[in-house]
Amino acid sequence: MDALTFWSDVALDLNKMDHSKAAKEQPGPCFSSRALAITYAALHDAYKAGNKLPRRYCYRGSASVGSPAVGRAAAGRAAYICLWHLYPSEANFLKTKYNQFIDDLKAAEVATTEAAWTEGFNHGNAAAAIILSSRIDDKSANASIPGYMSTGLPGAHNVDPDHPNQGFYGQRWGAVKPFVLSAEDIVKFRPPPPPSLLDQAYQDALIDVREVGDRKRRSFSNPDTLIGLFWAYDGAINIGTPPRLYNQILMTFAEHEGYSETERFELFALANLAMGDAAIQAWDTKYYYNFWRPVLGVRHDPASTGWKPQGAPNSNNFLDTDATPNFPAYTSGHATFGAACFTVLKSFRSALGKSETCNIELRSEETDPNTTDHDGTPRPSFTRTFTNIDAMIDENARSRTFLGVHWRFDATEGVKAGKQVGNKVYKSALS
Repeated sequence: MDALTFWSDVALDLNKMDHSKAAKEQPGPCFSSRALAITYAALHDAYKAGNKLPRRYCYRGSASVGSPAVGRAAAGRAAYICLWHLYPSEANFLKTKYNQFIDDLKAAEVATTEAAWTEGFNHGNAAAAIILSSRIDDKSANASIPGYMSTGLPGAHNVDPDHPNQGFYGQRWGAVKPFVLSAEDIVKFRPPPPPSLLDQAYQDALIDVREVGDRKRRSFSNPDTLIGLFWAYDGAINIGTPPRLYNQILMTFAEHEGYSETERFELFALANLAMGDAAIQAWDTKYYYNFWRPVLGVRHDPASTGWKPQGAPNSNNFLDTDATPNFPAYTSGHATFGAACFTVLKSFRSALGKSETCNIELRSEETDPNTTDHDGTPRPSFTRTFTNIDAMIDENARSRTFLGVHWRFDATEGVKAGKQVGNKVYKSALS
């Protein structure tokens, strides 16, 4: 019985389900990365408590007689409790999944006593409680309080002019309590300012995104379009947010390279704690500099009046068109999330003695025939094959310019910050 895979599937399904309804409980990349960090940390600590294993995030209890069965029972209980608190509207779905998990687990572990099961469930309850309680006053509840007002000056972030009612997302997320980093780290990892509008670096980036991100170039025969779509996961219906994709990629590696059960629990905890802190770091930077998106910057250029980006895909939604995300450009959240997650993966593989070279095929639900454009056109099947993790980090970051929603310096600086987050979390999250 693979507890990590079972509850990972449940958590990622909830991410997708939540973004398929109007009233979302963990909306967008910030809230959803927090939810996943809480869930995977609880899974990890509970599993290790049931197995009497060292290196925890925050829960230190241990079973009297550790065993994999007790660890799985603890992990399942912890995940169920955390997800029930995070997605209360899905209580019936979660109850069904939990009952299925327990039935399958007990059928596979017939020698385990009721006393051992009870101890496992108790450790799951305790692990979930300590992690949830640690986040009660983390300031995430303040993140949606209005606080940003655009100056309207050149260079300042503002709404997408083609979607003037989109508002501003995550205005105070940079003040949320980090999972592993310190508040000082958030400031320390903040990149230098973006180039001024008169700098050559800005002019070069403008020419670049005006060309590669132009809506007129959007075509399923254009590899840039397909790469942009592959990595998107912009909170669309039946798709969810970027951390969902990055977790799917982690699972592909875990299965392809045969990680042990304990290794999987560690990898997913570390990677999701890194992405939880990557969101805080990126949104601190975004609302510190408040730099405009290409949909404003390119149109401001006299030679580009009326330019439209390919846009963040509004997949599976017939009611709206593709748009530019409703938060500042600099730095890229995708670049920061991806670099943090995959830096953890890279360090994790190195510690296992894996070669830096890999040969792995990745899939995305954005480029699958079951997913459609907002006009109902089915997407083509499109996969990516990589031989090293750095290439994944770079393509994920670059993909946002192909959609015309980011400048290339958003990507390069986001990668730098994300790598710092990933390195710090990998080295210090577990003790």
